[in-house]
This record gives sequence, structure tokens and C-alpha cells, in this order.
Amino acid sequence: MLKGTQENLLGGTSGSEQIGGPEEKQTTARNFSFKQQNLRRSEVESQANNTKKIVYDDGTVYIGETAGNAKQGKGKLMSPNGDTIEGDFVDDRIQGKAKFVGADGTVYDGEWKDDIQHGYGKETWADGSSYTGHQKDGVKHGQGEYHWADGSSYSGNWVAGNIEGYVS
Repeated sequence: MLKGTQENLLGGTSGSEQIGGPEEKQTTARNFSFKQQNLRRSEVESQANNTKKIVYDDGTVYIGETAGNAKQGKGKLMSPNGDTIEGDFVDDRIQGKAKFVGADGTVYDGEWKDDIQHGYGKETWADGSSYTGHQKDGVKHGQGEYHWADGSSYSGNWVAGNIEGYVS
């Protein structure tokens, strides 16, 4: 699993994970998480309807509901590199339903737990590949369906990011 840093909050780095089958296929998948605690806030501005705009020293901006200066409730977090995430925040963390849109064309719309993809969701990539299904701690785990840009697909069980079965 690739994790973002405070300097690259929403980006992470692109990577591939090898998955097996009768023919070795390679995904264009990028796993990401948001490690945003301990970012220094440089500006906090109150907005209408009990929301705030928080600007961090690295240029990251949060607009949404807060409890004190913590992200709490519905909000949107925007990185200087163009990545965004919009959804539910609890105690400064992405928790529940949220949608990530990456500057590189990656989109993940689904469930999160403690800043990491966890639960059911759909992820798509700029090349047309997509995965719809369950994730656990940021990796494919449980029932899911992956479609490669070349038209091949796999529908079935995943364990710790690996296919259990054959690619069709």
C-alpha cells in the first residue's frame, strides 16, 4: 500500500501491484491513504453554516464542517497538486463515505476508515481500468470485479490484494 506524506497529502506515488491468474496481468492500481494529522494550520477562516476554511502551510485547503479546528462532518480537502477528497470526516480523519479525485485521473468513490480505503467502493483509472468491490486496510479484499483497459476482467474473491481464481 502506498501512503501519502504530509508534503504530498493527497498524491502518493503511482505504483502497480502484480496479480496472478493463468496469464499474469498487471493492474494500474494505486492504493493511497491520507495521513494528515499534525499538519500545521496557517489560517483558519469561519464560513457560513458552521463551516470553516483551513489553509495549511503546504497549501492544502479544507472547507467544511469542524469541531473546534478539527475536520468533523462533511468537508472537502484540496491539495496543491490538484487531488481532492470530499466526504465524511471524524476527528480530523476521513471516515465513512468519501470521493477521491486525483490529478492523474484516479477516482475512488466509496467507504473509508481512518484515512484509508476500507469497505465497498469503486475505483477507476485514466487508462479505463476499474475495480468495484471490497477493500480492507487499503487493499482489495473480499468480493470484487476488476476490468482491465484491454477488455479482460476478473470477478471473484480477492485476498490481501491478490486474485483467488483465474482472469477471463
